[in-house]
Amino acid sequence: MAGPGPEQGSAVSCLTTTFCVAGDAGGEIQIGTPPVATSTTITSAPATAVAGQPVTVGVSVTSAQAGTGAATPGGTATITVGSRSCSATLSGSAGVASGSCKITESAPGSDHVSASYAAQGSFATSATSASSVLRVGKAAARVRLKLSASRVKYGREHSERLTVTVTPQYTGTPGGKIVILTGSKTVCSKSLSKGKAACLLASRRLRPGSYRLRVRYDGNADFKSAYSSYARLRVT
Repeated sequence: MAGPGPEQGSAVSCLTTTFCVAGDAGGEIQIGTPPVATSTTITSAPATAVAGQPVTVGVSVTSAQAGTGAATPGGTATITVGSRSCSATLSGSAGVASGSCKITESAPGSDHVSASYAAQGSFATSATSASSVLRVGKAAARVRLKLSASRVKYGREHSERLTVTVTPQYTGTPGGKIVILTGSKTVCSKSLSKGKAACLLASRRLRPGSYRLRVRYDGNADFKSAYSSYARLRVT
């Protein structure tokens, strides 16, 4: 003879690992202890960031029975920023647990920041009732100009190789266009490939004399425009 249990044809739904509800035509039967309600809140989040910058977001999960000696929610909470998410490991006492994790925003824009806690142990699920907004701007870039030689003969300027490297403030690969200038005169113009560009000087483009060269990076959707330091070139 079969032991006690839900009648044939009944459906069982477990809201937590310690609480289930069995339902059939005759009604519902609760098995175990009802889950303890929780509330989830964002405790810290930056209002602004730049593309490629890792941001830390804090979260708190509080038991409805919080107080001295109360059980504390455990496990993890999920923090979501736009389409990205991370898991914050929770720890605490007296019914209040907190944690944090980092998310890297890859592009400028505005994203909502929210958090949720899935039912774990004897605690019920919960989520933030409202989300904050993180505004992400363009990141800075560092521009470097390297000359293959500091002196070149007039008429043989094509032996001079100018190399440009644009590196990100955090992560990503700067793209777009660079212009090498001496004063207001354009010496070379190139598109970046994997954050780099190179060009040779045109013959007889620069008269004999001393020149201060620098690079103007025009920026793109993710990075701000920037200039390099000056590099000196002498044409003899």
